[in-house]
Amino acid sequence: MSLENPLLHLARCAWSACARVIDPTSRHCAHGAHTERHFKALSEAVDRLVVCLDADGCILEVNPCACRTAQRAATELLGRDWAAAMVAPAHQARARAQFDAAMGGACLAGSPCALQAPDGHAALVRWTLTVVSDVEGAPCGALAIGEDLTSQVEAEALAASQRDQLARLGRIASLSQLGAALAHELSQPLTAIRSNAQAAQRSIAHHGAANIDINGILEDIVSDTELAGEVVQRVRAMVRNEPRRHVRMDVAGVVRNASRLLQREAQLRGVRLYTDLGECAVAVICDKVQLQQVFVNLLMNAFDAVKHLPGGQREVALHLRRMPHRRVRITVSDCGSGLSEDAAAHLFKPFFSTKPDGMGLGLPISRAIVDAHHGSLLAENNAQSGASFHVTLPSVGEELLQDGTQGKEVA
Repeated sequence: MSLENPLLHLARCAWSACARVIDPTSRHCAHGAHTERHFKALSEAVDRLVVCLDADGCILEVNPCACRTAQRAATELLGRDWAAAMVAPAHQARARAQFDAAMGGACLAGSPCALQAPDGHAALVRWTLTVVSDVEGAPCGALAIGEDLTSQVEAEALAASQRDQLARLGRIASLSQLGAALAHELSQPLTAIRSNAQAAQRSIAHHGAANIDINGILEDIVSDTELAGEVVQRVRAMVRNEPRRHVRMDVAGVVRNASRLLQREAQLRGVRLYTDLGECAVAVICDKVQLQQVFVNLLMNAFDAVKHLPGGQREVALHLRRMPHRRVRITVSDCGSGLSEDAAAHLFKPFFSTKPDGMGLGLPISRAIVDAHHGSLLAENNAQSGASFHVTLPSVGEELLQDGTQGKEVA
């Protein structure tokens, strides 16, 4: 018998099982012993919390699953107010409102409520309440059936944590490949700072401080320092393991930051990177660091796809387009050899890679990140040569960027 069948049957016979407690003169009393045994057998067979309530919301019957979850004996629960005994204080008002609604005839599943056990352990339970009527059809109690969501919530939290850790490892792996480019990018402003400082020292030594443009030299030093700081911040943002923060952002800005991070890498590889991000802002709700990681990974793959071509033919394009139904698509295209049939079939599977030294994690991580943003990541071969990777995301409207909400966290 499926789980739903005994639960529905419980709802039909629960009040009969409790009839003797409420009204010893009830006409169900003759069948009370049989019905009570039937109720107990059914309630003990299910893995849900089953609680019978009177018209005031006090507990009349409780099954073993409910006792185990509450870590209390049945004798400790019988006669107590259900909300006070089975729901944490912060959620009791919500539970009582659900009981009142059930007594009014509504059968509904409420929001998950915490159940605080004596040892401090908190279970998360979603209660469904069904009204129970007497022989005249008047509401005289309710049946509360609870689904313990604790294991499910903990499993989801663990999966999210593992996904975040894996994504962080992917970012570190990407940065290890960018080591030479980042070192060169940092060396330029640092060398300029040193040159300006040495020039100032030489000028002061030969001509005196009054005869040189100290302010101009200092402005150059400040500008170069800010440039170096931006490089460091981009690297830190990719590596540090901060809690996920979904904020409203102009997706073009996220894509632009990723392309800037790889600008020097493209130069070192002799790749021409074309970008067409449009002129209108397109807002998305995203974790900007994780989303930037996706575009860094796709661009790095595109660079690898054209490395076998002669220097002047290595081209990668980055396009952003508005789509119908409030969607936005970002496409990374290369002019390489395209995807083989085998590669296209296994592209997003973990540990599959077409590179001799590839880990096979970049694209699976990227797809997991895009999926978590309620988007899609697809790949296809181009008509002429090479392949294109399409990231499609839901947009939330340009007006959200114009009212000062860009970068603000979304609950």
